[in-house]
Amino acid sequence: MTLSTPLRTDAQVQRPWALIVLTMLLFVQAAGFVGLALWSAGLNLPLWELSLPYFDLAWPEHQLWSRLAMGLAGLTLLAAVSLLLLRRRAWVLGCLVQCATLALGLGLRFSSVYDFSGRTLHSVGLYVMLGFSVVQVIYLHTRDVQAALASAAYRRAREGRT
Repeated sequence: MTLSTPLRTDAQVQRPWALIVLTMLLFVQAAGFVGLALWSAGLNLPLWELSLPYFDLAWPEHQLWSRLAMGLAGLTLLAAVSLLLLRRRAWVLGCLVQCATLALGLGLRFSSVYDFSGRTLHSVGLYVMLGFSVVQVIYLHTRDVQAALASAAYRRAREGRT
């Protein structure tokens, strides 16, 4: 009696370690964007000792940064789920998220509302966010991640799915 192996589905395909790490980093980044949005809106969490001098919620720039961060959190979650499902657009979404993260970070760094000039928790957090984004760009461009996404797209095209 011989056992035949059934066809492997996308859920059974072994994902490379770089893809797993990248997916986890995207989920952590999405949580960070939610925290950034709450901080920017003035909703300080109890564990954070963040306070801004002359902080007033009537400033429209605070709401702008908060809404951008929440939108970026949603886009980051979409990219992470796409990577988990090995979707064709996952790489493009991941790159788009990292470009937007770098743009948001530079916008915050040179914003007239926030002061990132000293060695405060604010500036360290900003630089960690920017460094985190650069690490993810490196992971997105590894051969393993690109091969896994390309082979999944090839299998879907062969089976007639998108």
